[in-house]
Amino acid sequence: MNALADSPKLVFQTVPEGCEHVYHLMAARYDGHSRDDLMALLYEEFNLKCIVQYWPLYRSELFRNHGFGAALVPETDRYYDSMISFPWWSGILYRGIAFRHWD
Repeated sequence: MNALADSPKLVFQTVPEGCEHVYHLMAARYDGHSRDDLMALLYEEFNLKCIVQYWPLYRSELFRNHGFGAALVPETDRYYDSMISFPWWSGILYRGIAFRHWD
């Protein structure tokens, strides 16, 4: 994760001093031009399949169908619309990816 953290366009959750993170997921906010373009580039150039997950419930078909499809949550929308989840497991090695050159 340290290599990914050097990218100025990726914003990861910060871990407060004296605390640890279990890194169940490796999600970040992408502050670049297009998250979908970044995901396509990572897959095409590096065979790194990233996904978008955990969408806001009010955007789901089930919630919309039951009248809960509207919400005024700008920070949730901003995060979700730029969220990218990287494949992650404890032994993964990210090598050969020029993380600073996206966008």
